[in-house]
Amino acid sequence: MDVPETDPESVEATSDTLLTELRRVYWDAAEREIRHALLFYNDLCAKFPDPTDFEDNM
Repeated sequence: MDVPETDPESVEATSDTLLTELRRVYWDAAEREIRHALLFYNDLCAKFPDPTDFEDNM
């Protein structure tokens, strides 16, 4: 079975492209999670402006 030769520069460029894309995807996911957490926190702050109210209502 013949294995085609690969150009090392081509492999490196493809690897860099894939790493860049993975970083973008993970960053987007992390950003969504942070936004979700901030919205949840803002909702809690709106419902319980005084932190002791939250503890009393638990």
